[in-house]
Amino acid sequence: MTWRDLTRRCERRAWTWYLARVDHGQAVGLRARTVRRWLTRRMRAAVRRSQARGSATAAMGWGLRTGVPAAAILMALTLSGA
Repeated sequence: MTWRDLTRRCERRAWTWYLARVDHGQAVGLRARTVRRWLTRRMRAAVRRSQARGSATAAMGWGLRTGVPAAAILMALTLSGA
């Protein structure tokens, strides 16, 4: 099970809470901004995953965007420890 699956229930509750605040005109404050940023990131990631499922080019682009930085970090950690 992935982190995304484990936090899905929390995400749905956050959407309910945030949208209720927006409906009542109360969507201001540090907590609301933090929740909005987290929900926005999750939604963007879901859209990218959805696009990658339908397109080999999008999947390749996602792999390069996430894989290359991860490999660079691993190399930096490995070389600095030697």
